[in-house]
Amino acid sequence: MYRFIEAEREGERSVNGACAVLEVSRAAYYEWSKQEPSVRESEDMELIEKVKAIFTNSRRTYGSPRVHSELSQQGRRCSRKRVERLMRQEGLQGRQPKRRRRTTIPDPEPPPEPTDLIERRFDPRELALNACWAGDITYIRTWEG
Repeated sequence: MYRFIEAEREGERSVNGACAVLEVSRAAYYEWSKQEPSVRESEDMELIEKVKAIFTNSRRTYGSPRVHSELSQQGRRCSRKRVERLMRQEGLQGRQPKRRRRTTIPDPEPPPEPTDLIERRFDPRELALNACWAGDITYIRTWEG
């Protein structure tokens, strides 16, 4: 809520009115506005500069995992999620690999598949000996195996 009051002040509106709407004392707002950044915020600012340098050196291709790996190699310890958060805050996003293009286009009319070579003649009297071999892959499972 203090950030809202600060935005109101920068927009040249009444701090007193904003504090009254949010039911916050003006003294509390001014105390908040004078405080120094925390240790975490100052470390984040240093880390953002390193992340930006790594990101630009990679020709803006590295995402958070690679930037985190580079920071680890430089001896800077931090979590991958912290790097991810800082990159998101700064609007840094690595490039995605290009999608592969399809180079072969299938024939719209493929050749016809081979037809029934024995022409559905299963009667042994119609075929000569060893002219056609057929098998059956079905089986019936029994308790005996």
